[in-house]
Amino acid sequence: MPFRVLRELTNVSQVKPGGVTTITFDPGPKYHAALLHLKDVALSDITEIRLKANSEVIHRYTGTQLDILNRLRGFQAYSGGRVASKPNGGFLRVPFDRPRLRNRVLEEDGGINTGQPDPNTGDMITVLKMEIQFGPQTSTTYAPEIVKASAWQSQGTSDGPGTIRRIMQTTRSAQGAGRITWSEFETPGSKFMGLVSAVMIPDQNAVTEVEVFRKQDSVFLATAEENDYLLADGYDGRQPIAGVFPLLWDIEGYGGNVLELARILDNGQMAAITSGDYRFKVNVDGAMQCTLLMEYMGRLI
Repeated sequence: MPFRVLRELTNVSQVKPGGVTTITFDPGPKYHAALLHLKDVALSDITEIRLKANSEVIHRYTGTQLDILNRLRGFQAYSGGRVASKPNGGFLRVPFDRPRLRNRVLEEDGGINTGQPDPNTGDMITVLKMEIQFGPQTSTTYAPEIVKASAWQSQGTSDGPGTIRRIMQTTRSAQGAGRITWSEFETPGSKFMGLVSAVMIPDQNAVTEVEVFRKQDSVFLATAEENDYLLADGYDGRQPIAGVFPLLWDIEGYGGNVLELARILDNGQMAAITSGDYRFKVNVDGAMQCTLLMEYMGRLI
């Protein structure tokens, strides 16, 4: 296994309320996670984080949503806040690997291998950037600061970009209580070969049951109570969060347990298994706008 080192990221642009701060990663290493030491920043002040490989956004979430994803996998909650209550700031983890699996090879499958061309196609991640959008000044003045940005990294590997972990954000709605279908997610193909997780965060009321279909087959069915029990009993610190319905295919730490959507045939061609026909039938107890953070594995192109 490659040896990981933790190094400071020095290419950080200006930080200010209402602005976008860009952190640029030097090409060459394989990056596994970033660690941000923030001061005078509440989670709600981070209105969006975008991780870009070349020009494509491969991760998109708010500060609050990232904190939810971290806590679901057993990582510590963000320890910072506004300077009045947290004068020394706090730390926010941004994972690139697939967190907390039993097999390190599969865990590092989501690491971002930069500056290394694919030996067959020549595809390569030449630019890796993280953009952090800070909210505007409010009635309470704040002065956000990135005290330090660091990244866990290891020596780049010669197999090119390899597998890319994408976290996509989408929204679905319900007009009232009942059972409804949410569908028309990302189209299966080279970029979206497997669904790792789907974290549902309603703005009000609750998702009380989820059934997942791939084609005509039901592949998951659990109430919120059953799902929370399985999470609390899951591998390496996974834990439920009130008001969130997290569907984690790797809940027991098995990295190969992914909802397969497409595969590479023996002739090298890509074949979609579902032709886009994977959907959720959800029971909700009232009207809502629900944010879904969908985690996929696939190729760069």
